[in-house]
Amino acid sequence: MLERSVEEWDVVVVGAGPAGLRAARTATLGGARTLVLEKADAVGVPVRTSGGSFIAELEKLGVPARLYHPISRIRFVGPRSEAVYGYDQPVTCVLDVRGLYQHLAQEAIAAGVTVRLKARVEAPLRENGKIVGVRFRDGLSGQVREVRAHLVVDASGHAALVAQRAGVHPGFRSVGYGAELDLFAPEFDEREAVLFVGSGVAPRGYAWAFPYGGSRVRLGVGVTRPHTELDPRAYLEPVAKRLPSLRGASPVEVHAGLVPATAPGTVPLVADGLLVVGDAAGQVSSLVGEGIRYVMRAGDLAGAIAAQAVRAQDASSSFLERYAQAWQREFGRNLRLAHAVHERMVSYDDAAWEERLPLLRAIPPKPFARLLSGDFSPGLLLELGTRHPRLMATAGQLMAARVGRRAEEAFGGVNPSEPMP
Repeated sequence: MLERSVEEWDVVVVGAGPAGLRAARTATLGGARTLVLEKADAVGVPVRTSGGSFIAELEKLGVPARLYHPISRIRFVGPRSEAVYGYDQPVTCVLDVRGLYQHLAQEAIAAGVTVRLKARVEAPLRENGKIVGVRFRDGLSGQVREVRAHLVVDASGHAALVAQRAGVHPGFRSVGYGAELDLFAPEFDEREAVLFVGSGVAPRGYAWAFPYGGSRVRLGVGVTRPHTELDPRAYLEPVAKRLPSLRGASPVEVHAGLVPATAPGTVPLVADGLLVVGDAAGQVSSLVGEGIRYVMRAGDLAGAIAAQAVRAQDASSSFLERYAQAWQREFGRNLRLAHAVHERMVSYDDAAWEERLPLLRAIPPKPFARLLSGDFSPGLLLELGTRHPRLMATAGQLMAARVGRRAEEAFGGVNPSEPMP
């Protein structure tokens, strides 16, 4: 029979992804003794994301430039036509995903966080309805251990392991499922990222080719369940054939992953003794399935509240709710709009995409990148409305959804429930 041991910490974080590591570091800097439990053999392995992101946001988060590859051109390819956006000063990038995760681990450890690998959490510990720790299996020693803590941070990814097993998380009804080849592709233009839409490459989703330096390119296809049950792996070869620059390319790694495709507020972010953060909390943009910068910021917010809870000796859901409120204030509105746009996009057939390509070409490069980043600020929407009559209608509808009835009236009675042009 395996020995069972118990230890105590202020904060236990389940998952060593960007959300968990940032939460752990911030909590520790706030004075909390913090332990991170990670089931994998290494931080950042396997890679489960394409790594597309935005330079200005990464700079705000303190991500070193050596960990991302700048992109000077974005090509948006439809079934029969395309839109191209060039940037003298790159605004988008592709991350060295494994490098970033390990950098975040090093920062956390330097701050005083303890990280344990091959530590598979099996269940939360509960007393009087409150989460007071977790039980995990230590893959190095073979022991089953119990860790008691003032509070637990669930950063376990889309599975939301702790929150679901505690009965406070319903699970995600809609998820993005992505399959990806990490290629060595010496002929690919490393300045350009390519996005594909259409039934021949990504029904109910999109495909991508993202270079990240050193002649490496992530070629992927993502679809949304339950909108389709098609397997994205079947579309990797058709996408590759659309890119002559992938001649002579061959895979070095194969990746796959799931990401929540849900609107903010769909799942709870707090319970007594528990904070839920990152993919476990659905804190990603449904628009293009992009989330690393969002979950890093969410980790900062969660870690700060965790440290406050430890100092106050109050891990009640009412105290922890200030984390959920801070998240909603900062990101809720734009992420709700991103999800609404995503839900429309997954319904488009090839004819609908071709009808919309001229609208996309009417958008200048910088506003396009801002939209891609999930920025639906009023100033940007007003700017877009001046570019094209149909963009005016779309901008008006987004504005109405963003700020309510007064905006709807200002834009001539646009009804947010009607399909966007």
